[in-house]
Amino acid sequence: MYRRCLLILLLVLGLLIGGVGHRALANNNNKLVYQIPVKGTIDLGLAKFISRGIQQAEEENADAILLSIDTFGGLVKASTEIRDTILKTDVPVIAYVENRAWSAGALITTASDQIYMNSGSSIGAAETRPKEEKFISAFRKEFESTAEKTGRDPKLAAAMVDARVQIDGVVEQGQILTLTAKEAEKLTFINGVVNNREEALIQGGYHQAEVRIINSNLKENLARFTSNPLVSTILLTIGFIGLILEGITLGWGASGSVGLLSLGLYFAGRLIAGTTGFGLILFFILGIFLLALEVLVVPGFGITGIGGIIAVLSSLFFSFENKDVAIYVITISTMSSIVGILIALKYFITSTTWSRIELSTAQTKEDGYISNRDNQGLVGKQGITITPLRPAGVAQIGDQRKDVVSEGGFISKEQRVEVIAARGRRIVVRQLTE
Repeated sequence: MYRRCLLILLLVLGLLIGGVGHRALANNNNKLVYQIPVKGTIDLGLAKFISRGIQQAEEENADAILLSIDTFGGLVKASTEIRDTILKTDVPVIAYVENRAWSAGALITTASDQIYMNSGSSIGAAETRPKEEKFISAFRKEFESTAEKTGRDPKLAAAMVDARVQIDGVVEQGQILTLTAKEAEKLTFINGVVNNREEALIQGGYHQAEVRIINSNLKENLARFTSNPLVSTILLTIGFIGLILEGITLGWGASGSVGLLSLGLYFAGRLIAGTTGFGLILFFILGIFLLALEVLVVPGFGITGIGGIIAVLSSLFFSFENKDVAIYVITISTMSSIVGILIALKYFITSTTWSRIELSTAQTKEDGYISNRDNQGLVGKQGITITPLRPAGVAQIGDQRKDVVSEGGFISKEQRVEVIAARGRRIVVRQLTE
């Protein structure tokens, strides 16, 4: 009887311990996966976002990272940064290609530990732009070394970049390799073909895992938005037009504020993305200051104006990651700005609409403003220079001593001049000949 009771007790304890062990095992199966979307153009803003997402997954001791990829490609520099971040992490990385992983997206996908592709997706098409040997060679080696690191065929990876790579039965010489999901699976370049994210996680060994989706923040969205070449062109065009209109009309109003806001967004986004430093921003501001000096103080066009243009264009050029993109954006925005200024001068500056949004510099005495109106009244009057005009100086206009600037070059002391323009505090005179 005693032995029977002891056996029953041991049996009960065994069942209890087994139940606890089973529950513990079940709890261990509840793994944590961080999902990071890799969508749209691959740019430095996206690189910052992915780096933050992987760091957060590491800090939270995630069991895996899932990259949901759908991209036509983007910047080589951004893709190599993302590739390095993926290879450095100790957290297993699974790539799930939803639709396409082309160009820079193919490199990011190849860097992952496991790759699963949707049945209608494709991978490859990583030909460089510009199509020059040094870029082809560097990007090809990047693909090959990444494939070697993750246990994939480096020759297949090289064929995605270099059209000179020929693989019998796969790709002919002169063609860039792009694989469908089925083709990639047949060549064992990927781990499998799936129909959705859940299947990718199941085949990857993370069945019923808790999935936390990482979303980009405001700073990262701003960096990605302003890094887009089309958006950069629009922001620069609006900025140029706004500041030029402000220089033409003098004073300060809506056009200058909009121009500064556009340029501020442009540089803020690139500062966040890491393509621009404070040095380039200060260089750009110096260029704007020199141009303003040329317009407001030094009539004509001389060394200050040329220096201002060089400073502005140089700072903008070096704020881009790619020289071809830089030339394209700066050229288009400059041409668009010229067209916009011509249209504004012809149809908008003199309109009543402009007078409603732009600060006028001619006010009435009843409102307490007399300087600008009096200066307007000086147009056509004659006077004598009290000091030499180099080109700025002082002249006696009627019974008033006024700070003036010459129309162009030097005017010596005690020369007869005529006021030809007056707007705000700026009075322009021309020397009279006998």
